[in-house]
Amino acid sequence: MTPLAEHVTDYTELPTLLIDAGYRLRLFREDEINLETAFMTLTKGITA
Repeated sequence: MTPLAEHVTDYTELPTLLIDAGYRLRLFREDEINLETAFMTLTKGITA
């Protein structure tokens, strides 16, 4: 399987690449995430 380049923003071929590599998908979707949620996820809610 060929890795995606860092600058890739179109992921429409990703499910096909995964299926061709033998993976089974139940769901494939892009979720929007806001800055606060991303920060809390990355820091596990721990702040200074």
